Amino acid sequence: MTFITKLLSPLAIATFWPSLVVADVYTAVITNLDGPEIPAPLLESISDTLRTAFIEQGRFNIVERERLEDILEEQGLVISGCVDMECAVTVGKLVNATHVVVGKVLKNRTGGYHVNVRLVDIELGTSNAEFEETAATEEGLVAVMRDAATSICEKYQVKCKVVQYDGKYVVLPVGTSNGVREGSRFKIVRVIKEVRGENGDVVFRKTKDVGECVVNYVEAVGCQAKMVTGKTEPAKGDLAVLLTQ
Repeated sequence: MTFITKLLSPLAIATFWPSLVVADVYTAVITNLDGPEIPAPLLESISDTLRTAFIEQGRFNIVERERLEDILEEQGLVISGCVDMECAVTVGKLVNATHVVVGKVLKNRTGGYHVNVRLVDIELGTSNAEFEETAATEEGLVAVMRDAATSICEKYQVKCKVVQYDGKYVVLPVGTSNGVREGSRFKIVRVIKEVRGENGDVVFRKTKDVGECVVNYVEAVGCQAKMVTGKTEPAKGDLAVLLTQ
């Protein structure tokens, strides 16, 4: 169960957010895993293992647990059992992260464990990559945490929203720090309908193809790409998905 305790008003919280340190592109928060039937010490231990595994992958800048806890305390918030989209977005915005990793561990009928870990895109409010696995023992959970980090870092898609279009080029807020290079190709789509479930997850999304673009100039956290196909002009806010690096 997600538990969010607010001791400050929403307006007060929003006022504090701009004063926080702005994170680099693709910075992730790893929340403590949720597991109502799992002993707290075990949950904390495997959550730390998951954080360490993501750090070792080197694909995201990981927010330190101590920093997150300090910010939560500073804002008068207590967040535990964070598994749904609403909670993930709340946590991510607190530290200006681009992604949040949330997960749940459940006991199964055989006495083992079922693990689900998701990478949530804060800007888009959707799950980017997901991992599911089982473990027969507590020791096996450690290996599963490492597998989760490896799998998600291999599967996640570079996605962003178009920042600007000048009639020829689009500007995107992703760059070499995300694996984007000159020659990388993006597909541009426009979301024309979106339906969300009770937990804030997108359960249906209808899109319209806008076209494709190829990067001709790239820096660490941004790039410029030339439109090469498409009949519809892109617009600020359209979704860009990396096809090739």
